[in-house]
Parts: sequence; structure tokens; C-alpha cells
Amino acid sequence: MELSSTCKLPFGKYEGLEVGMVYLLAPSYINWMILDDVHFITDLDFLLQLKVIDRFGNQGHIADSDRVDVWEFNNLWKPRVTFKDIMHSGVEHHYISYEAIKRNREIQGESISKYDPSNDPRLENPDPLIFYPHMGLSSERTTFTPIGYRKSEKGYTIISFEANNRRWFMNMFPHKDKIRVSSFFLSDWKIEDEEMERRIEEKLPFFGRIKDGYLMLERVEVDLEKWYKEQSWEFK
Repeated sequence: MELSSTCKLPFGKYEGLEVGMVYLLAPSYINWMILDDVHFITDLDFLLQLKVIDRFGNQGHIADSDRVDVWEFNNLWKPRVTFKDIMHSGVEHHYISYEAIKRNREIQGESISKYDPSNDPRLENPDPLIFYPHMGLSSERTTFTPIGYRKSEKGYTIISFEANNRRWFMNMFPHKDKIRVSSFFLSDWKIEDEEMERRIEEKLPFFGRIKDGYLMLERVEVDLEKWYKEQSWEFK
């Protein structure tokens, strides 16, 4: 049976979760599934281009024995996000075994076609969603300039930001002056819609940081020139 990254698993402990989401959160399960079953993933080569979250890493066997992983994925991740929302939110590289890749291709047979990642629009303009419940991920304080918003697959408002990661304030993301990230519009920010719209229109930044897996913004006016001087940078 063929499955794509957006198909929901029809069996097993992660039944009902998208294949791509399982790959991001528990990549070793996908490796096991390919080797132990007759299912194959039609766009496995695409998945292999993505970093993973690997929620439990080498503690996966403990999470499995207590069913902690199933509870968390079904109660914290599945109700809020889809694979499309978090496909670029991975924080580390993962390598599916050679045996699994070979078997996936063998089962796929003649239907397989040469994959060229440079022509895959799904890999363009990655915009990682800062959404890591129960992972405890945190970062240093930096600037986040809101540049737009959209609705998620499940109808939640997502704000896109241009963030300064010049000093690797967020070490899970690329080390660049400007990177694109996004976050759900959180009530914890205590920011009204009108203020966010004004900041987007006028390109006014917030100070913020990742705390316990979520983006937390500060409702203060940002003096970029002063902040640059504090960082010993040239103001541009």
C-alpha cells in the first residue's frame, strides 16, 4: 500500500497521524514501518530533505512503553498543527537507514521517479513554526519584526516574523542576520489585533525569546539603534 507524507497512517499506535508528522516527531518509527511492512512512502526522498524534531530521541523506547508519545502526539500536536504547519520546524538531521531506503524503493518498483529537491516547491522559503510543546526549548532575547499573518490548516492565526539570529540567539535555526520564523498568535502576548496590524504595517519589531517551546513577545517599544550598540554592531 502506498502512502504519501500527508496521508494518515491507517494502522499502528500512530493511527490517524499524518506520515510526515510521524517522521518529524518519531522518525525511527518510519524506518521500522518500511522494514517491517509492505507499505511504502511515495515521497520519502522529500521527507529526507527535512530536519526532524525527534520528540523523544534515544528515549523513545521509554516513551513507547509508557505510551507517553501516543498521548502527547494525539493531545498536544494533532489538535493544533498539521504536517504542513511544522514541516520546516525540525531542529536536527536524521538519517533513515540504507536498508529502509532500499526497501522503500524496491516496494515502490516501477512507479519510482528521480527526485530533484531543487525543483520541489515544498522546500522553498522555509518558515519554521515555533511550536514545541513539552520540549523545554528556549533561546536568548532578540528582535522579531512581524511581516504578515495567515490561517493554519486548522484555522488558527499564525504570525510570520523576520527575526535577528546574528549571534545564534536561537541555536536551533540558521545563523543569519535575518531569518523567517512564525508563531501562533498567542493570548499570552496580551497584544490586541490592532496593535499587531500596526506593527506589521509599520514594520515595528518586538523583543522576544523562545521559552518552553513557544515564542514569547515583550510589549515594549524597541530602540534598534540602542540595541545594536549593546550588541557592539553597526546600526544599519
